[in-house]
Amino acid sequence: MLARGSANAQTNVRLRRFKETDMKEEDLEPRKKPGLALSSQDLSMMSIEELEERIAEMTMEIERCREMIAVKKGSRADAESVFKK
Repeated sequence: MLARGSANAQTNVRLRRFKETDMKEEDLEPRKKPGLALSSQDLSMMSIEELEERIAEMTMEIERCREMIAVKKGSRADAESVFKK
C-alpha cells in the first residue's frame, strides 16, 4: 500500500500534467449532436437540385456510418470472444 504522502504526490503530478496540456476551454464543453444542425436548416430556400445533392451527400454519410458500426461490432465481438475464454 502506498503511503499517504506518496499518493498525494502522485495526484499532484497528475494534476500538474493535466494543467500543462494544450486543453482548450471548448474541449471541456459538451459536444453538439451533429444531427441537430441538419434538422434545423430551412429547406424552403433550396432548389430541387440542391435538395437532391443534399440527399446524395446524406446517403453517403449514412453508408459511412453503417460501415463504422459494422467495424465496431466486429471489434466488440472479437473482444468479447477473448474475455469469454
